[in-house]
Amino acid sequence: CKTPDLAVEVTLQPIRRFGFDGAILFSDILIPVEAMGLQVEFTPGPKVDRPVRSAAHLAALRRPDPTVELSFVLETLRLLRRELPHTIGLMGFAGGPFTMAAYMVEGESSKEFIQLKTLMYREPVIFHALMEKLSLVISDYLSAQIEAGAQAVQLFDTWAGALSPRDYGEFVAPHVRRIIERVKVPGVPFILFGTGTAGLLELMAETGPDVLGI
Repeated sequence: CKTPDLAVEVTLQPIRRFGFDGAILFSDILIPVEAMGLQVEFTPGPKVDRPVRSAAHLAALRRPDPTVELSFVLETLRLLRRELPHTIGLMGFAGGPFTMAAYMVEGESSKEFIQLKTLMYREPVIFHALMEKLSLVISDYLSAQIEAGAQAVQLFDTWAGALSPRDYGEFVAPHVRRIIERVKVPGVPFILFGTGTAGLLELMAETGPDVLGI
């Protein structure tokens, strides 16, 4: 992910082999988490070294400048746009705020999200503050991807389906809406995707994306 030439090659291989009409940036949703000041390792799944579970932990997180700390992703996009024929679209993406918060608070993958939901229910002010900080980081990141050549962007909220419609509407939807409002520009479709979200699709649509990934 951090070596543009390699990321370009991995992105282009499916295009060469199968002739798809769109290329998806090869990267990882936790790349911005490292830029915020947390160490991420894969053993084999992702592990975050200092889980975020307090106001002090939250205050220590940075809002990185994507043109500096995430410049390798933007360079990958610029190289891809030069390599790809104009008939093939280039899609960028970022992890959704709830999904990124899940890894940051749990410290690793989880099925139950006990630490995350404990923070959400017991410390809603801290939880919303974390989501707002993440929404700013994600907005900066996606906007920079568009500037670097992404012709569509996707918010990849893998774990949104772990929430009830009521919780999604209260704790996630307002932050997703603000991301979309900040990032959307004419001619660049904004895609919102989550897994296990059959019961959330109406709420997701209300946040304002151009496309829902199902």
